Amino acid sequence: MNNFIVSIVSICAIYSGAAQANIGGICCPFSDSSMKNSISSLTYSEASQVLKLDSKKYTWKEDGSKDIGFIAQDVEKLFPELVHEREGKKTVDYDKLIAPILTIIKQQQAQIDILEDRINKNKH
Repeated sequence: MNNFIVSIVSICAIYSGAAQANIGGICCPFSDSSMKNSISSLTYSEASQVLKLDSKKYTWKEDGSKDIGFIAQDVEKLFPELVHEREGKKTVDYDKLIAPILTIIKQQQAQIDILEDRINKNKH
């Protein structure tokens, strides 16, 4: 069961979905372990797919404003669970890209630590 809460002033309602939203404020996705099954760590192999994404800069057709981001169809090839379709257009759940990016950062930091240790050992 997916739920999200919409809070308007002091009125609160529960809807179907996977996010807790505060209209006029901040949208906070639920992340409580009691709402999840089959919890496991994201592997480096899974997370490294994020390195295949190509950051883009573009202008929006509607108003000509400049923006940066990803193309939903490209994200969908690597992380289909992060792409949704609304009104015939694809959207990307950018917040969920944090998890694979953090996994990559942690792996890179571990590699940096190993290399720093090697450098320090060679100094002595």
